[in-house]
Amino acid sequence: MSGAPARVAVLGYGYWGPNIVRTLQALPDAELAVCCDASPARLRDAELRYGVPVATSWRDVLADPAIDAVIIATPAHTHRELTLASLAHDKHVLVEKPFATTAGEAEEMYQAAERRGLALEAGHTFLYNPSVEVLRQEVAAGRLGSVRAAFAVRASHGPRVRDDVDVTLDCMVHDIYILQELLGPAVAASANGACVLTPGIADSAMARLTFASGAAAFCYASWYEPVKTRRLTLVGAEAMADYDDLREDEPVRILQRGYEPIEGVDAFANRGWRHFDRGCRVAGVVWEEPLRRELQVFIDRVCGRRTEPGVAPASVLAVARTLDAVGRSMQRDGAPERVGGGAHG
Repeated sequence: MSGAPARVAVLGYGYWGPNIVRTLQALPDAELAVCCDASPARLRDAELRYGVPVATSWRDVLADPAIDAVIIATPAHTHRELTLASLAHDKHVLVEKPFATTAGEAEEMYQAAERRGLALEAGHTFLYNPSVEVLRQEVAAGRLGSVRAAFAVRASHGPRVRDDVDVTLDCMVHDIYILQELLGPAVAASANGACVLTPGIADSAMARLTFASGAAAFCYASWYEPVKTRRLTLVGAEAMADYDDLREDEPVRILQRGYEPIEGVDAFANRGWRHFDRGCRVAGVVWEEPLRRELQVFIDRVCGRRTEPGVAPASVLAVARTLDAVGRSMQRDGAPERVGGGAHG
């Protein structure tokens, strides 16, 4: 491309679309060409709030040769079709989560992008969160010691209940890709879910993921909790990391707590183990809006200033395979499933 701003179309102006439109308009090297949605009411809101051109036909949008790139924020079951159609019209594409509903769909989408030499990005927004970057640095530097376990909770009550995907693809996906960034891909999963609101669509779910290192992660996600929670704990041999995304002042704390092996019995009658607590430190987090960083990486790829993806295709595919295993396990009442394979013994 020349030095002109990238002309971008946003497909979908529902729950997440307004955030994309707002953030995209603030990027100097991007031009929001059109916002497309099937709902006239939502499009009126886009026009009134942001003054953007609107359209109801995504086919007409993709047929416009002046549009360089497309951001897809539509229901998950449409992601494959819209991505393949966008790539066929020579548009670079960013797909918000969940990237695809199955690993097979994700593979097909990346293969199409590779054939046409186009950028295809996954909206794994929390990987651009400075707090997650701090966690990555703590783990990589070995300051927690070997990570033995992790606990993730992502829950809220409203304002919406999805009928296109369950809570694992809507919410738990965030913790799966964060944990994968920190611990590597999961090798097995077991999960159970509850379908309170819509038959066949889990609105609460618990999954146990195991990793090649031997670490285990326990992930809970729900649309049916009265208190919003976004929390991740990493338990290492030397320290614990406590990440609370809703704790704005100190989102990441490192607690020098744990158990260490001893001979005999300690003062609390712990046999073979002694509890230690050597204090807490707050990890410094310099805030930048993750969505802005995500969109800037995409625009840089569209404009030719960057060749490497923000999120590697191999990482996205590994997350999709983990979600597939979680789904298979829920269908089998929690039976363990290999990631990328069948039953896990």
